[in-house]
Amino acid sequence: SRVQGSWASTKPLASSKASKAPSSNGRQTTLSGYVVREPRSQVEKPTEGSRTFTYSDSRSAARKIPEPITICQSGVHDISTDPSGLSRLELRLGLFDSETCCWMFEQLLAEIPWEQRSINIRGMSLDQPRLTAWFGDHPYTYSGLTLQAFQWNPLLDMVREQIKQATGLAFNSMLANLYRNCKDSVDWHSDDEPSLGDSPTIASVSFGDTRTFELRKKPDAASAGRGTSAMAVASGGDSDGYRYTQHIKVPLSSGTLLVMSGKTQTDWQHRVPKEYHDRSPRINLTFRNIRPS
Repeated sequence: SRVQGSWASTKPLASSKASKAPSSNGRQTTLSGYVVREPRSQVEKPTEGSRTFTYSDSRSAARKIPEPITICQSGVHDISTDPSGLSRLELRLGLFDSETCCWMFEQLLAEIPWEQRSINIRGMSLDQPRLTAWFGDHPYTYSGLTLQAFQWNPLLDMVREQIKQATGLAFNSMLANLYRNCKDSVDWHSDDEPSLGDSPTIASVSFGDTRTFELRKKPDAASAGRGTSAMAVASGGDSDGYRYTQHIKVPLSSGTLLVMSGKTQTDWQHRVPKEYHDRSPRINLTFRNIRPS
């Protein structure tokens, strides 16, 4: 709703028609049933009982859109601290060197059984705009789709072990994603399926062309009252409230490791958007832990 100036709170006079006769103390005009008294000089003070109007710039009350933050340096980055807990990103550039990345990309591209699947989004069945494959000890269900697990191969085991050596984190499952070109993408979502537990840690390794990984903060309850319904926030739907939350961009080059931990999946969403210039293929391996039901 429009924010009005402070004059809007002034009550109208008893009569709906204000007198237009000139006053001995100055000139008066009619404005929507209000009497606006204009002093004869700049130094004249309003008399007792007179009504004055103070202009208030409504733009000062407008909500501001935060500037996006770009993270491109290795290190631990605490991105929010909410009552729910701490949300954290850890970025490690060059987990694998460029020469290793080249042959690993080619082998992953050839050996993984890539498949395009359909998922259920808001009641509609849509083809995913990328190819995927699921590895681990247990099936994985998300967006109405259940993936049966392939067995680990030696190369994937090597990547998993390298992550463990670098971070101390062990994982029992992995979702592989192949982005074939600039049109392939994954939309806004959180990895918050019940099988992942309350505060899942997700480790992602990239091979191939660089793509920008984006995060956006979920609106809080106060924001939901200003244009973002609680249902839209819970379902991950788009809404005006997300315009006013913090956005983060992380360029993920070949050989880069990104770890999301803490309450990142509770308080943030993430995506890999489509791009409007040519991109070569990119493979992303996202490691996580599944708790069998």
